Amino acid sequence: MKIEGVGVAMATPFTRSGELDISGLRKLTEKLCNETDFLVPLGTTGETPTLGADECDKVLDVVFDVNSGKLPVVVGCGGNNTAVVAQRMVYLEKKYRPQAFLSVSPYYNKPNQSGIELHYRTLALQVQTPILLYDVPGRTGRGLAPKTVAQLAESLPNIVGLKDASGSLEQANELCLLTDTSKFLLVSGDDKFAFAHQKLGYRAVISVAANVVGRYMKKLWNLSKSSNLFQDQQHGYRAFVEFCDLIFEQGSPAGIKYALKTTGVCEPFVRPPLTQISDDLGRKIEASLKKMVI
Repeated sequence: MKIEGVGVAMATPFTRSGELDISGLRKLTEKLCNETDFLVPLGTTGETPTLGADECDKVLDVVFDVNSGKLPVVVGCGGNNTAVVAQRMVYLEKKYRPQAFLSVSPYYNKPNQSGIELHYRTLALQVQTPILLYDVPGRTGRGLAPKTVAQLAESLPNIVGLKDASGSLEQANELCLLTDTSKFLLVSGDDKFAFAHQKLGYRAVISVAANVVGRYMKKLWNLSKSSNLFQDQQHGYRAFVEFCDLIFEQGSPAGIKYALKTTGVCEPFVRPPLTQISDDLGRKIEASLKKMVI
């Protein structure tokens, strides 16, 4: 199975009391299997830092059961304790056999580039499953340098790609110059940058917005391959950008979970330290959803 096109950073539904909402998760997974190109559970949007290991397994049990081989599944597995992440990857590889892992660069410790390279090298040598690096310096406090990415890609065959949430088009340019984008999978990690990334050679996006507007995003993604979205699909693209701004305004995934509630998929509850969005922002999100027509 190829990992390309529009992937979705899956939200994890909770009940009002803070328990996993298994029914809501099944409903969300069924929806996304029909609207997107690949699934990415247990990422930041899934509030994974607040999930216990047993809860992570329950999430994956549902996702793999509902998906039943229809779409590629890229499982989030990262952290700042290299040995623990490696152990967890070995376990997940054996139990679930995902198409790939998405592994965020170590956070809080703030290792230098040598430390980041050592971390990923250790992981890659423990498993055979392909690994997508994940650069999100706004959350980790330390960026993943393009030269480090290139070194890992050249020396480790199962380091197959990168999710780029750096927010830097300068870095995107450098990544495209240092890697062979026909072989190394560059994935946009920012909904608003996705279409600019596509023009540079990125072959996929892992989208938060796609939890709710997956079909809409796929239409934009496919149209963008042969057109200037802002000129040719100005109304539709502007509505999408407005929606993206709103769902991140008071933190993610609180915004997208409200949108999931609005569309009848699951409740909007998040786990502390996150909080639900304001009623005013909720009304804006509802209005924004009504504008998205291509």
